[in-house]
Amino acid sequence: MTTTEMLEKILKDINNIGGVEASAVASRDGLLISSTISKKQHAETFVAMSATMIGAADQKHYCWS
Repeated sequence: MTTTEMLEKILKDINNIGGVEASAVASRDGLLISSTISKKQHAETFVAMSATMIGAADQKHYCWS
C-alpha cells in the first residue's frame, strides 16, 4: 500500500465519524496532499486558508511568549 493510499484510507475512516463531512491533509505551507473534499479547487482553497490561519496563530503565540 502506498503512502497516498494510506492517507486516503485514513481520511475516509475519519469521514465515517459522525458529524465529519470532509477531511484533508496539507503541508504546513498550504499545499494539498490528499482530501475527501468533493471538488479539488475547494480543497486547495481550504488548505491554503488553513495554513494562513495556522501561520497567524503561530505569530500571535510568539508575540505573547
